[in-house]
Amino acid sequence: MSFTWNAFGWLNLGLDVLSVLLGLGAILYALRRWDPGARFTFRTFKISTRALVLAFCGWLPVVGYIGGIVGFSLAARLAWTAATVTIPLLCLYLARSRRAPWLAAAAVALIAAKYYGEVWEPGNLEVERVTVHLPGLTHRVKLVHLSDLQTDTIGPLHERVRREANAFEPDLVLFTGDLVNHPSLAAAAGDWLAGFTPAGRKYFVTGDIDGGMEVHGLLRRAGFELLDSRRLVVEPAGARLTLLGVDIWNWREDGYLARLAEGAPRPRLLLSHRPDAALVAGDAFDLVLSGHTHGGQVCLPLWGPLVTLSNVARKIAAGGLHRIGATQILVSRGLGWEGHVAPRVRTFCRPHLILIELIPSPDAPR
Repeated sequence: MSFTWNAFGWLNLGLDVLSVLLGLGAILYALRRWDPGARFTFRTFKISTRALVLAFCGWLPVVGYIGGIVGFSLAARLAWTAATVTIPLLCLYLARSRRAPWLAAAAVALIAAKYYGEVWEPGNLEVERVTVHLPGLTHRVKLVHLSDLQTDTIGPLHERVRREANAFEPDLVLFTGDLVNHPSLAAAAGDWLAGFTPAGRKYFVTGDIDGGMEVHGLLRRAGFELLDSRRLVVEPAGARLTLLGVDIWNWREDGYLARLAEGAPRPRLLLSHRPDAALVAGDAFDLVLSGHTHGGQVCLPLWGPLVTLSNVARKIAAGGLHRIGATQILVSRGLGWEGHVAPRVRTFCRPHLILIELIPSPDAPR
C-alpha cells in the first residue's frame, strides 16, 4: 500500500495489509458493539480512536522483540500506514454509513498527505550552495558533497543530482556513506557514481549499511577511492588540503581522531558518516562532512526533525553548515530514505545535494 516498490516490497505490503485489517477490524467491532447509532458523534470518534490505539499496541511485543533500528522502523511503518491508509478507509466508511460527508474530505486530505510524503517531497531535490571560509587555504576549491543515496531505484532525481554536480565543475566529489538499501542495487548505484566527473578525484567513506556489499570493487569500478581510516594530502585547483576519513566505528575509539590528525597539514577535512564524530573531534579538524541523519527524514514545520538517530543538536542534524566549538560541520540530509520495513517517506525534508566552495579566510597566507 505504498506509492513505491522495492526489494522489500512484498514483505512491506504484507505488513501493511495485516496492519490495516487488524486496525479496521478492531474499530468496526468496537463501533458495532458500543456505538451502533446511525450518525457520527463524538462517541464514535472516541471509540474509533481507542480501538485503533489498542490495535497498534498489539504490535508492541513484536516491535520490542525485534528491537533496534528495524524494530523502530516497523513501528514507524505501522504508524504511517494507520495515518494514511487505515484512517482514510475508516473515514470513507463512516462518511457513508454515519451520514458524515465531511469525513470523505478528511480521507482525501490524508491520501494527499501520503502522496506528498512518498512521491512529491522525496523527488523535490534541494541544491544548496555553501561557502566555507578555511584558514590556511590558498586557493578556492569546489567540492560536491553526497550522502545516503539509499534508493530503491536510480531515477530522474538521481540523474538531476549528477547533472547539477557536474555542471558545478567540482575539483573533488566526496561521498559520506550509506549507498544502497539492498545489495541488488549495487551495480546500478555504481554506474551512477561512475558518471560524476570532477577535475580531481572522488572519495568515499562507509556508512551503516555499506558493510553488506563488496564496496572495494564497486568503488574501484566507479572511480572512487575508499578513505576509511586514511588521510591524504591532495592539491585540487592549486590548493593544499588534508582529507581524513573514518568509518562508523573507529572514530569512537578514545584518542583515535587526534592520532589520525596528528601532524597533518591544515586545512583538514574529516569525512565521517556520522556527525557525532564532531563531538569528540575537538579542534583537530577545520571542517567535518557528514550524513546519516537524513535531516530527520520526517520533519514538522516550525519544529524540525522528530527523530535524528544522532547525539548532535537537532538543528545540526537537520542539515546544513553549523559549528561545534571551533569546528565547522556540514551535514547532508542525503538523497534517500531508511530501508527495510521503514516507510519510504520524507516530509518537510527535501533530498539534499551540497555544492561547496572553500575559500581562504581573510587572514590566510597568500
